[in-house]
Amino acid sequence: PNWARGQLQGLVDQAHALLHPYGDEAVLLKQAAEFVAARNS
Repeated sequence: PNWARGQLQGLVDQAHALLHPYGDEAVLLKQAAEFVAARNS
């Protein structure tokens, strides 16, 4: 599980980096990535 969580966090970080150029327009997408990553089911 720790390996998978690390991989997942890496993907979330990558999504944030890719969305960075869009600034405030991408806030909802960043929040969605965090939400999906935090889900337990």
